Amino acid sequence: MIEKEDTYVTRWANAKPIYIHEVDATDSAIGYDGFKFFRECRELRVLKLNYCEYFDDEAFRHLAYGRPKNTLNELEIITNGSVSEGIIKWITELKALKRLHLYLLPRIRNRNAFIRQVQLALPQCNITFPESDKFGYGYNVKQYIFSSSLMDDKERSEKIYNTWKNRVFRVEGGKLNGSGIALGRKHLLTAAHMGFKLKERYSLHGTNDVHLSATVEYINRKADVALLKSDELPDTEIERRNLDVGRNYFLMGYPSDVVESAPSISKGIVENFHADQIHLVGSPGARYGYSGKSDEDSM
Repeated sequence: MIEKEDTYVTRWANAKPIYIHEVDATDSAIGYDGFKFFRECRELRVLKLNYCEYFDDEAFRHLAYGRPKNTLNELEIITNGSVSEGIIKWITELKALKRLHLYLLPRIRNRNAFIRQVQLALPQCNITFPESDKFGYGYNVKQYIFSSSLMDDKERSEKIYNTWKNRVFRVEGGKLNGSGIALGRKHLLTAAHMGFKLKERYSLHGTNDVHLSATVEYINRKADVALLKSDELPDTEIERRNLDVGRNYFLMGYPSDVVESAPSISKGIVENFHADQIHLVGSPGARYGYSGKSDEDSM
């Protein structure tokens, strides 16, 4: 239901003239119900909804039916697994919109068609919706943190990298090279398809030219996992959290175009389960070398 401006004025007649101009909800848990509070904002001009997972298209109904439809100038939405082409219905009602920035929205299948439709309805709006061809595909960590226009919180990204870099190793399998993660208790998890044999030793290479060897203790080819052990691996266990469709993740590894002494880091969103119902599929995904690539591919 769309309320007239007179209704809002009457409702807030005794309120102090203090207005919210900008909201940065990055990494927040805002959902559909939270958007209801935007309806009453008289002078909301900027709204950033980056790395928020808990709202979908219908949440924007509250912007289109509320006061922000006449005041909102800038809107950012980065990394959300629920927003689809259906959001066009509501965004095109935001008649004051001058800047719209979108990125990593996997449910919007036809990016160019989406841009055209919004541009026709809002000709005054500058729309940016880049392809996912650079961010999150195994670029060097310095590029990822300091060159990407999407990463405003540099300290957070750098902290994640520094926390995990000593746990990520380049693994030389019997057939392929790939990446592995130290789980704790002297164990490392990697992909079985790299050609391991039980009880045999394989070379690992880590950050700052760390070189060590580990023995294969477990192989499950159906699940494509192998567990290696070395007394030289970190003993501290890692924190475990469940991933599900629509959630964000960070991916670290050694793709073919990254120097061995420095793993790359990527940020993406879980899109679905693999056909085997064991592995998750995300976007952006891993580059060659993360889970195993042949030496011939790098030549």
